[in-house]
Amino acid sequence: MKISKRDRKVLIIGGVGVALILVVVYVVLPLYQTMSEAPDQLAQRRRVLDQHVRAIGGEAAYRQESEYLDQELQRLHSQLLDSSDPADAQVQLESLVRSLAEQNGVGITRSTPLQERKQGEEYAKVTVQLTLQGAMGELAAFMHALANHPKYLVVDDLFVNGFQVGKDIRLQPRMSVSGFIRLTKTG
Repeated sequence: MKISKRDRKVLIIGGVGVALILVVVYVVLPLYQTMSEAPDQLAQRRRVLDQHVRAIGGEAAYRQESEYLDQELQRLHSQLLDSSDPADAQVQLESLVRSLAEQNGVGITRSTPLQERKQGEEYAKVTVQLTLQGAMGELAAFMHALANHPKYLVVDDLFVNGFQVGKDIRLQPRMSVSGFIRLTKTG
């Protein structure tokens, strides 16, 4: 079977056309897509590399921050009451508060320990409720001494009742003072 010149031209042109289409679809377009994605991929890799370089360079800073946080934790732990037993801590808190009251000329007419309350997994809050007597200046000095004590003490509430005896008005302050303890000892 002989192919005419005209059919041969059509087959050649068609073959070249199909070949061009195949080259465009399977070579040029994937290459173009890869080339257009390359800057994004390079930028992403550059960001990841920069993060790794910062992490490696920041190791000393992280170590220094960790040491600072450990020191800060030790300082805060030193502000807790000394005992890890709530009953012993109640006694220590009451003794400490009585001592401060005496130093500032405030009388404690009644002291009632309240139930300790857990504060997270490791800590508890111990509280003592006090009925006080003293002049306003002495009470203010006592409150100041509580606020500036090396142990972290909190005045949870303060109530002042007034009553009249003859011509005098007497104040009877009542307050709750709390301290904190660490229940467990971990490294």
